[in-house]
Amino acid sequence: MPRPGYKARTREAAIIKKFKGRAWIDEQDYELARLEMEVAETVSVGLGIIARLYTGSRGRIERQKINDDVWLPTRSHFTGTGRIMLVKRIDLDLLSVYTNYRKLTAESTTTFTIPR
Repeated sequence: MPRPGYKARTREAAIIKKFKGRAWIDEQDYELARLEMEVAETVSVGLGIIARLYTGSRGRIERQKINDDVWLPTRSHFTGTGRIMLVKRIDLDLLSVYTNYRKLTAESTTTFTIPR
């Protein structure tokens, strides 16, 4: 839960303060390895007209160091309920698994011309 008396200065901060969660940081690289979050208070977008995400909705994001080089997502799972456009109820259970990352290489050349 947010610190008591906290006043959000941006719209994004006002939304984030309605979540509670736990983060795991890799001790060697100081990178986010896992994030678990839960909606602690119903989140409304566009005064609740555009969308709402109800209390109890959850999310989990996992990241790993890929090719001993860069931290990238490997799995995310979101579950919950909400409403879109005040009419359509949504039941969310979305699992995404990211695999087969490949390192791409590119070659480029820069040429400078000095005007006379």
